[in-house]
Amino acid sequence: MKMRETEEMMEKIENLKIYQTEVEKLRNITIDQERAMRSLLDQQEQMTQAGGNLKNETKKLRTLIDIEKENIQHIQRIHHQELVDKERKLQQTLDEKRTEIAMYWEEWLLHECGRLKSELEQIHNEEKWLAMESVR
Repeated sequence: MKMRETEEMMEKIENLKIYQTEVEKLRNITIDQERAMRSLLDQQEQMTQAGGNLKNETKKLRTLIDIEKENIQHIQRIHHQELVDKERKLQQTLDEKRTEIAMYWEEWLLHECGRLKSELEQIHNEEKWLAMESVR
């Protein structure tokens, strides 16, 4: 009976060794899976951080775009005001030149009228003198 018990014990020991080998394999698989899981969690954390960084960068870029839009609008307002000022100054210069030209021609016309009047008076006086001479 001892022999049989010994054989059974030996068989159980063999089975236990097989089980132990299987347990060891499963333990190694579990360790590998835990490592893979940690790696995936690390990757997920990195992706989450990268997503957050992208959101922050996007927010910064949108803010910069808004600032640049405001700058452009400000420059456009300044440019528009400069154009309005230049147009007003040009109109003022044109008005001044028109006035100068009108005054020049008015003076010229007055001078010419005076000259022509004087010339006509001289001609009239000469004709009057000739007429008086012819009567005598």
